[in-house]
Amino acid sequence: MKDSTQLFNTQSEEMTTSFLQQKLFDILLIICFIIISLFISQRIYFINSLFANFDFFNLTIIILAIFRLTKMFVSDSILQWFRDLFLVVKTEKIDDKIKIIRKLPNSGLRREIALLLDCPWCLTLWLSVITFYIWFSCEQSRFIFFMLSLSGITSIIYLGVKNLQLSLEKKMK
Repeated sequence: MKDSTQLFNTQSEEMTTSFLQQKLFDILLIICFIIISLFISQRIYFINSLFANFDFFNLTIIILAIFRLTKMFVSDSILQWFRDLFLVVKTEKIDDKIKIIRKLPNSGLRREIALLLDCPWCLTLWLSVITFYIWFSCEQSRFIFFMLSLSGITSIIYLGVKNLQLSLEKKMK
């Protein structure tokens, strides 16, 4: 698993994206989010009737599915190939071992997407919009979201047990 504090925002990284360019990308992402949200709300014109059948159980399923999808995109090794599409990836051979070096692109859209994929808070916003749209527009997808939510619960339990085990090991030392 990657350590994002080592991958991005390190002191040695040179930021070549200008402040103005960075703000333009931020504004572009906000505009895209608003346009997509408006498009979805217009496409789901019967949203009030959908919310009538929307209960706490469904909300819990969606929240846990978004949690699991976020974890998958941000840190799970299964989607490292996807994150690598937006990074500069180099391999070096050192002492008969291959070392993979991942760096942010200096500027551009690839850099912005790489930063988005590294930020769980940012990514959940986008995944929420997409998940919400799929949940209400395609009933067949609900089984997949249910499976993702079960995986999310399992992840939370695993992390809790792991943290408990680590704290017990510290107390025993």
